[in-house]
Amino acid sequence: MRSWTRVSTLLRTVARRGAAAGAAVALAGALASCQGTGGSAAPPVPYEELRGNLGRAYAALQQAVAAGPIDQVPASCDAFSRELDRIEAATKRWGILEREKMKIQIATARRGVQAVARSAPVSGDVELLQAQLRPLGEAVAEVNVLLDQAAAQSKVSP
Repeated sequence: MRSWTRVSTLLRTVARRGAAAGAAVALAGALASCQGTGGSAAPPVPYEELRGNLGRAYAALQQAVAAGPIDQVPASCDAFSRELDRIEAATKRWGILEREKMKIQIATARRGVQAVARSAPVSGDVELLQAQLRPLGEAVAEVNVLLDQAAAQSKVSP
């Protein structure tokens, strides 16, 4: 009952102050809705660059596992993880559904790269490392799809 009294008091105050208060409330609502999207002054995110960097980091990791000395695999894993960090930072302006989809794919990729980084110095087994890279490749492909969608959407949105 008390909350209804507060609401009715607030409504009467707004009604007394007239159109100026209504405009202020509408403006505040509009600003609040724009806050999550970053507004129009936000700099564009270079999705193609992020996608290319991730692809190069993944290719370097594959090369380190396949042909390079195994002791270079952890460094390649670190470079790949840094690219995932950059992508994750770029998704802060996304809608919640798209951001959560990306977080799932990034978590999958992180799990895969951590498995490779742990196994490389201990086992040195190239076949094991290549088997661990397969799910990582699938996660990279999904991240690329999400980045492509974000790039296409950013070109359409003002």
